[in-house]
Amino acid sequence: MKTETDRWDDPVLSNTSDSENISEISSDNMYSEVDKEHNPLVEVEDEGAGYQPFIEKTRNKKYKVIEITLNGTESKQKDIRRLRQIYGILTSIPGNDQFAFLCKENGQIYRIDFPNDSTAVNDSLVNELNGILGEVNVQISS
Repeated sequence: MKTETDRWDDPVLSNTSDSENISEISSDNMYSEVDKEHNPLVEVEDEGAGYQPFIEKTRNKKYKVIEITLNGTESKQKDIRRLRQIYGILTSIPGNDQFAFLCKENGQIYRIDFPNDSTAVNDSLVNELNGILGEVNVQISS
């Protein structure tokens, strides 16, 4: 019966301590030691304590918000189809602007925001929405 030996039991692979170091074993000097005295750029003084990742600040960015007013009808199915149609139009244009629906029903107004979706406000989008909903029902704010 043949037994397998562990590759790491090989003395050449596992014994690099004592007098040898990796830089002496490597033929291409890929693992050469860093000379901190002659190469001060390699030294890290704060060891990451002062590191701050770049986080894009969205508070200072200017974006527009489109508020779409939808008046409820007698047919829920018709209202849902219209809402989906307008949502599809808004999300078909990628951008950084936000949108919200103001749904009027039974004397109440319900605001639906979409914080995970965005659009790009431009003249053709506004004209298309105005044609479907009427100018009174499309409000744009900065």
